[in-house]
Amino acid sequence: MQFSYRGFEQHDGIRKFKFAGVVEKEPQHLFCFAVDLKLLTEHRVSLQETPALCVQVLMRAAKDGVPQIDTTLDYRLGPDDMLAFTAPRRALALAHQNRKPTRLNRPKPSPASQVFGSPATAFQP
Repeated sequence: MQFSYRGFEQHDGIRKFKFAGVVEKEPQHLFCFAVDLKLLTEHRVSLQETPALCVQVLMRAAKDGVPQIDTTLDYRLGPDDMLAFTAPRRALALAHQNRKPTRLNRPKPSPASQVFGSPATAFQP
C-alpha cells in the first residue's frame, strides 16, 4: 500500500492530517490523524515533520499490506507516537553528548620560523 498526503485542517489547536491509502485495483482507504499542537511543541516535532510521523505510524500499523487503523475514526497521535518518532534524534544527541572532545596536538613552532626572532626576545625594549 502506498500513502498519498491529502492535506490538513486545523481547529482549536488540533491539526488533522488526511492520507489516502492506495492499492492497485482496490478503492482508496482514507486515514485521518489528529494531533494536538501542544504535544508537538513538547516533543520538539515541527509541523513540517508531522506528515512523515503519520506515514511512519501507518507503516508500523501495516500488516499484510493494509494498515490495521480504523478508517472511520480519527487516529489521535499520542506521546508514545512522538517518542517513537523522536527516538533516533534523541539517540544521536546522547551519542554526541557522550563523545569525548578531540584534542589537537600541535607542535610548537621552531625558533627559526619566527620572523622577528624568538617570542621571548621580540618585545623587549
